[in-house]
Amino acid sequence: FGENCGALATGPNGWGGDFGPDVAAARTKALRRCSQHSSNCRVVRWVCSKTCTGDACSERNTTGE
Repeated sequence: FGENCGALATGPNGWGGDFGPDVAAARTKALRRCSQHSSNCRVVRWVCSKTCTGDACSERNTTGE
């Protein structure tokens, strides 16, 4: 996804992934795609191909499991 960030969101009945210029955009887009297939979606992974900046970068990039 080039010089962007990508995110994966999952729910009980599906998932959605997308990318954007920063973590916040990638997370929002991934949640939107997931919600087309499932409810109660949450971002479980994200990664940036460039240095991450902003509030969303302080969150752990893990499911916590």
